[in-house]
Amino acid sequence: IGHVEMLFRCNYLALVGGGKKPKYPPSKVMIWDDLKKKCVIELDFDGNVKSVKLRRDRIVVALASEVRVYTFTQNPQRLNTYETANNPKGLCVMCSNSSNSLVAFPAPNTGHVHIVDLANADKAPLVISAHETSLSCLSMNLQGTRLATASERGLSSGFSIRPHAGFFTN
Repeated sequence: IGHVEMLFRCNYLALVGGGKKPKYPPSKVMIWDDLKKKCVIELDFDGNVKSVKLRRDRIVVALASEVRVYTFTQNPQRLNTYETANNPKGLCVMCSNSSNSLVAFPAPNTGHVHIVDLANADKAPLVISAHETSLSCLSMNLQGTRLATASERGLSSGFSIRPHAGFFTN
């Protein structure tokens, strides 16, 4: 297994293949139901999956140059696709708070971050110009009110997030 993501503390796990003898290919996301002891959802991709994030209503998959958002249902439907800068680490963070549905990932421009409110996914992503060089790390607090970024140069920045009002740097 190359990547595992758990949905809160429940029975669903997102599995992506990896290692010397992978059980699943690295280009598939397998949603495992630990109560049923079987995979209940499979998502196939043309390239390798870099990371996966889960919410009770969404599956977010980071690929090398895009992030895709799906419904978390028996037959997932693709809701959105967002282009990113080259993203070999699969940088993507999602607020786990049920009252806040923000997801952040690299924007197409180097050093920029897109923030999308999954509850209002039709709205254009908000863009933060965080760094002059490529992003190396993203992190969001549990409430989805703070975003921390780091660049390849080792510089870090923090941003306060005000839902529906925008963003500002601290």
